[in-house]
This record gives sequence, structure tokens and C-alpha cells, in this order.
Amino acid sequence: MGTLQTVAIDTASSPWVYSDGIATTVSGTSETMLFNMNDLGSTAYWSPGGATNISLADGAKLTISSDSGMTQTPTLANGTASLNAMTLFCQIDGGPVEAINVTTMQAADVDGNNTDLTLTFEYPGKPYKWTWTGLNTTAS
Repeated sequence: MGTLQTVAIDTASSPWVYSDGIATTVSGTSETMLFNMNDLGSTAYWSPGGATNISLADGAKLTISSDSGMTQTPTLANGTASLNAMTLFCQIDGGPVEAINVTTMQAADVDGNNTDLTLTFEYPGKPYKWTWTGLNTTAS
């Protein structure tokens, strides 16, 4: 079955786009997003690790959550991009919850340690797309 680990992803200074297209960044402090990862050796399944609260540079608070039973990546292999990886649900300052698709997810090493992770996000039906690249991860 593999080893289940929690992976902290350092998201500091990554871009964020609101549903109206206005862009900001994640706060420059150490902000993290948690994922659960089932390490199967040279492959792994990743799923969001519960609600994550992230501070944005413009002062807003971003909450990212998911339905863990329904949101899991296809099998990720080292260095291979997974398309349409998952859907996350995001909320700004307690406002409406909006779906955001992770259209691409790629990890240089899927075991969760220093993976150099890349995530590309997109609002369904809207042209706003942005990418987090070079994300450092730590598994525990």
C-alpha cells in the first residue's frame, strides 16, 4: 500500500489570482500548504491534507480545502506531469467558496522530500491561469 506521509509545501512569494483576474502573491513569510502523500516507491498518490490557511501579500487570508475522499492525484511518477490533477476549494476572507482546478502537477521526486514541485491552477471556465514553480517540500 505504501507509506502515508504529510508533505508541507513552501508557497511563500508564489502568485495568486482572484476570480476577477486581479493578481497578488502569497505573503513573503513561510506559508505552507499541506498534502497527504502515499509513497509507493517511484510513484505516489497525493491528496490535499485538510484546510490550509495562507496569508496573501495584500492582507487577505486564503483558505484552501478539498474533499479528501474525492480529491486525489492520478499516480505521479518522478518528473512526469499529471494533467487535471485535482480540484481545490478556495475562500478569501470568509467569502464565497470557489473551485480551482490544479490543471498540472509535477514533482521531480514524488517521495515528498525536496521535490521541486510545480502546480498550475485555473478557475473553471475563466481564462485566469497561474503556476507555482520550484516549490520545496518536506515530508514527515
